[in-house]
Amino acid sequence: MKIAFVNQPIDAIVPPYQNSVGACTYWVARPLAKATEVLVYGVKDLNPGDPAALAAEYGIQFRFFAATWFDRLLFHLRRKSGRLFRGAPTISTWRWTFPTYGKQVALDLKKQNCDVIHLQHCSQYIPVIRAHNPRAKIVLHLHGEWFSQSNPAALTDRIAQVDLLTSVGNHITEKTKRTFPAFADRCETTYNGIDAQEFAREKDYAALRQRKIKRILYSGAVSPHKGVHVLVDAFVLVARQYPNVVLDIVGPIGDYPIEENFDLHDDRALIQELAPFYDTSLW
Repeated sequence: MKIAFVNQPIDAIVPPYQNSVGACTYWVARPLAKATEVLVYGVKDLNPGDPAALAAEYGIQFRFFAATWFDRLLFHLRRKSGRLFRGAPTISTWRWTFPTYGKQVALDLKKQNCDVIHLQHCSQYIPVIRAHNPRAKIVLHLHGEWFSQSNPAALTDRIAQVDLLTSVGNHITEKTKRTFPAFADRCETTYNGIDAQEFAREKDYAALRQRKIKRILYSGAVSPHKGVHVLVDAFVLVARQYPNVVLDIVGPIGDYPIEENFDLHDDRALIQELAPFYDTSLW
């Protein structure tokens, strides 16, 4: 069997500088590569390194394509313009998000003759990949809820072309079934896994209890859509009562678009109230 993982054009996949979806791809692809042939697709600019050396080290065939000036220009203009009118596609579902990258991947997949093609969140590449790979089984893996921000009618044709739609949580899976009842039988939940060995080291808990400083760790994107501002407000209350507690925030600063985080029917006044959190010029 030959399995391919197609990542979003924003995903950093190769350790140690991975984003969340890139890490999910890597930690599924690596164990699979011990039993079958695995290919991983991504944008070269975000994943430097020699593919042959990476394959020798990780056992995965990394296939990266350089982002074209056309793709970058379209993406820049879309980010700057925002949603010009209500109901416009979000960046994560917009058909013109890195279209050249999608076409390059589709054509290369055709040459590779893969049995399973697993797309990480990027539904806009389904039509072109299906057109060039009619016999492959295609899986769409949702790592977040984007149906709320998009017009379901525009996504129906894409979902009709996949053999399995899986998501990282039951909330997203059940909402997908309600939004697209005709495809409910192909929707499942696949939880993100962990490497248990990462937590297998013995710890001296007795020594930890004797420490005067207690630490709380947040690990993830430092972006409003993760609710870090809510965590900070809550920690102020904790620190007032427990001054020996420290909050560590670890992660990249992000500017996830505000339009990707709210339902099309959410109150516009509420969105405007939260807009300053997404203004990176204030950071």
